[in-house]
Amino acid sequence: MAMPKILQICHGQIIPEYISAYSLRCHNLLKNYENRLLVSAGGPVLVDKNMGNSRQYRSVLIMIMSYLKGNRSFEVFLSMGKYLRKKYVHEVIKEIKKSDIIIFEGPWQYQLFRPYIKDKFIIYDAHNYETGLRSGNPYENYVSKIEQELLKNAHMILSLSVNDIMEFKKIIDEFKLFYIPLLTENKNIEWNGMETNNIVFIGSLYQANIDAVRHILEMSAKLPEFNFIIIGNVKNYKFKESQKNVKFLGVIDDAKKDMVLRSACMAVNPVIEGSGRNLKVLDYLSYGIPVVSTKIGLRSYEEYNTDNNIIICDIQEFPEKIRYLCKNRELLRIQSFKSLEMYKKIIKSEGNINTAKIILNEYKKLNHDIN
Repeated sequence: MAMPKILQICHGQIIPEYISAYSLRCHNLLKNYENRLLVSAGGPVLVDKNMGNSRQYRSVLIMIMSYLKGNRSFEVFLSMGKYLRKKYVHEVIKEIKKSDIIIFEGPWQYQLFRPYIKDKFIIYDAHNYETGLRSGNPYENYVSKIEQELLKNAHMILSLSVNDIMEFKKIIDEFKLFYIPLLTENKNIEWNGMETNNIVFIGSLYQANIDAVRHILEMSAKLPEFNFIIIGNVKNYKFKESQKNVKFLGVIDDAKKDMVLRSACMAVNPVIEGSGRNLKVLDYLSYGIPVVSTKIGLRSYEEYNTDNNIIICDIQEFPEKIRYLCKNRELLRIQSFKSLEMYKKIIKSEGNINTAKIILNEYKKLNHDIN
């Protein structure tokens, strides 16, 4: 008998796969499992696109309406099916019928497709604790309702954050919860930022990153001797402010990303909200880049020792810490070495998790026969 077919129902842009940490998670979750398909709607996508095992459907109207409405309304409109193209909905239903295992990459489309998944094995891949992210938001109660419904009805819940798992335990039984962290590949590229004044930030088009860039624009005005380089499609947000020493590269390929990161003297992570794990921090560490971060920017890294490789401070202190490090370049070299050490410890601790094997074992427990 063939291995079960897995359908991952995503949202936002997933082509190319390195477009965002969300996209990387979706693609890397079952990287070597061939019998699977990823489908997605949303993001700044003007044409439908197929690439490998991924299908991306344009959805301009829902993006425009959510931009006008604000308050993180994109996901809410998505969960209601509002402004979604019928072509996308029909294609997903068709693929659900052909699939054995359905993974919801976020809780948003569960209610939309619930009538078609009664005989399927359901997984919630929780990138965040979405309810917690929307504390005080007009849609907080609505999001809580749809997230709890999927938590209770899914056969498995995967989480990339120990902190989020603690929140989920308050709602559901622990046996359904599985810690599947978000990791990056070790590039083995030598850090070459000792003598530069380049400071890097990676961010997709996501509210927490938009706010972080605003903080970078403010601090860059106080640090005119440094070059702030921003990677990712957060560039697509129309920032009213601008600084000569801030450069937006947008989405770049791996070769250019390698060049930019290895030549950065440090990386900053001025995020002040969020859930899940910041993949950008792991990216920085894998290149041996010294990091200055807020405490919340290091969520889900708490069990690892950050002494001498990550400076943790409030955003107001970032300029002072940046200047201090660059006046003591030997500290940068030590931090670079410690960053790589921390990265290796994370990979040693978390890198051997076989997600496909875990999923198939749980699938078999429900009397599904597979080879």
